Amino acid sequence: MKSAGRTPKAHAMNVVDADKMNVYTKEGYRRKGIARKLVRMLIEEAEVKGVTEISLDTTDLGKALYESLGFRMSDECMVMIAMEKSQL
Repeated sequence: MKSAGRTPKAHAMNVVDADKMNVYTKEGYRRKGIARKLVRMLIEEAEVKGVTEISLDTTDLGKALYESLGFRMSDECMVMIAMEKSQL
């Protein structure tokens, strides 16, 4: 997983993290499960690559989707830590 010219990075306690940026679903395609499927695919690929933490910024429109996939608000952004993931 790579975004904005940054690659996943390892830091303390063997955490490898990634940032997901700029997923947008055109209005006519919303509420059809497309964004959910895409984010699940990104999560699965991140796991294969050993990523244990994913962070992202979201709009109010996307917040419920990310929360339903196991992301939680932190001080700066939404974060998913592998051990906290909900059922995909």
